[in-house]
Parts: sequence; structure tokens; C-alpha cells
Amino acid sequence: MSSSAIRCFPGGPSSAISGTDSRSRGVAKAERADRVAKAVERAGLDGFAQTFPRMLSGGMRQRVALMRTLILEPEILLMDEPFGALDTHTKLEMHKTLLEIWERERQTVLFVTHDLGEALTLASRIILLSARPGRLKEDFDVAFPRPRDPVGLRETAEFGRLYSHIWHSLGEEFRRTKAD
Repeated sequence: MSSSAIRCFPGGPSSAISGTDSRSRGVAKAERADRVAKAVERAGLDGFAQTFPRMLSGGMRQRVALMRTLILEPEILLMDEPFGALDTHTKLEMHKTLLEIWERERQTVLFVTHDLGEALTLASRIILLSARPGRLKEDFDVAFPRPRDPVGLRETAEFGRLYSHIWHSLGEEFRRTKAD
């Protein structure tokens, strides 16, 4: 298992995702270099190998963090609000990136978010927890076809219907906690 977080080293993006973590896991230098090169390409960071992290946009730094995690080839990718601080445009770009990675790698992703639109865009399944103590309130199947377009999906009637259904359940939980 692995989790993503924004962790950039002082060098450029290629050094930020240099496979330092994979070195400690016994990955040979040549394989590490190959993984890094592929990760830089997948992240859309070609041409930014010598750019310092402070010069990268928030979305680029998020892609660096995601690629650093993916270099390790985890069976399960844990992501806790990774796009919460991004603007809408960048967030949608990151959704597209993550969906493309998932289509290619097909690894399990446990994604925690408080953004219902984000959950519907990315998930195959949404587990709604109750307020304290956090317990399973409902389990929703998200059966939108793949591959998904993060913008186009939000314009569909199916998205709107499922969003309203889950939003109603969230509202019930919110009203219940306010009444207590």
C-alpha cells in the first residue's frame, strides 16, 4: 500500500520522483531509471526535468507526488483528499490523469474525498459514512461507463440523478447531526 502526498525534493521533477523510495525497496538502478522516465512522461512533465518544485503549478506538484507513489507499484493506492486544495480546472485535469492511470494500471484505489462530484467522477463505488461515530450509512454502485471524461460525465442526466440521490442521503445525515 502507498499513499500520495506532495513531497518534492529541491531538484527538478525527475529528481523529485527519482525513485529514492524504490531504492530502499531493492529496485535495481536501471529499472528505477526506467520507472522514473515513464512516470515523468505519464505525468505530462516532459520538458520540466530541470524545473525546481517551487516553479511548478499545484497540479504539476500533485502529479509529481502521484508519480512518486506509482513508481513503487503499490497494489493499493491510498489517496486522502489529494486534490482538495486545487482550483476546479486543475482538479479536473488531475481527475483525467488519475482516470487514465487507472485505465492503464487497473490497480485498486481507495480515494477519500468530501467532494461528491469528485467521488462520482472517479469512483466505481461510493461508501457514505455517517457522522460520529463514522459508520457505514450507504454503499452506492457508480456504474458510469469507462473510460470517463471528467467534464462530459458531469453533464449527463445519469450523473445528475445519482448526485441528487446521494446528496439527499448526505442531507439526511446532516439534518440528523444538527438535531442531536
